Amino acid sequence: ASEYEQRRAENIIRNHAKMVELGLAQGGLRAQHERPSKRKQLEDVEQGKDGEQVSAVVRRSARTRPATASQEHLDPLPSARRTRPAPTKSFATSAGSPEGPARVLPASSSKMQALRLEAFDGLVGELIPMIGRQAKLAVMAHGAERGVTFNKMSGIQEWKNAVMLFVNIDVEQAGYKNVFLKGNTQIMWWAQPLQTAETPIITRLLAGTIPVLLFCRLPLHPYVYCGRLRVHSCVREARPLEFVWDLLDARKLHTRPAFQELLDSEENH
Repeated sequence: ASEYEQRRAENIIRNHAKMVELGLAQGGLRAQHERPSKRKQLEDVEQGKDGEQVSAVVRRSARTRPATASQEHLDPLPSARRTRPAPTKSFATSAGSPEGPARVLPASSSKMQALRLEAFDGLVGELIPMIGRQAKLAVMAHGAERGVTFNKMSGIQEWKNAVMLFVNIDVEQAGYKNVFLKGNTQIMWWAQPLQTAETPIITRLLAGTIPVLLFCRLPLHPYVYCGRLRVHSCVREARPLEFVWDLLDARKLHTRPAFQELLDSEENH
């Protein structure tokens, strides 16, 4: 052995002898390194050194310890491995999209709110002042109970109890133009290209069981509330679908300057 190893062995023997002298070590050098197995420790805790049963909590790995009712009750945090509950589903789908998996909508969505229909009483033929440059937002906010979110690109806005149609007059899109008919008591309206008679929103419109409100405007102008509608006809085979609506408030409309301005612009083009 090297000189270093000899010195190290001598130091170990001397230190151990001192510990024995102080009563800190028993049974020789080997005893201090020998520890009972974990299984032996558990048995000692469960039975006691004299063999009697004792009341004690035995620590086990959380992976193998069976869950008890009290543990389930007191556990304030869900396990990361538990299956999360499925979110509450809403059966409202976006206008123009085929009916697919239901999706969760925020509480602020117009589809989750009831429109305040009375808010438009007395406004037939009147302009709805814009909020900044936002014409559609002004209409939606006027009828909402609280803050409202919606698809600003869609001309069909769904509510829980009603539907709004937003129409641009004097604008031709893809060869289709919304025009007034039959002495301005009807309006021709074209649905969105992907919509069919089976699309959920179109089904709602054709059923005739909910109020349908019409808002028309000239480009870059505020919307004029043109009253309520009733389906007169629908060409289901057409793409896009071709609707003719009856204007239920036509008599009132014809006396309003804002509505007359819409008609004048249409006649000049």
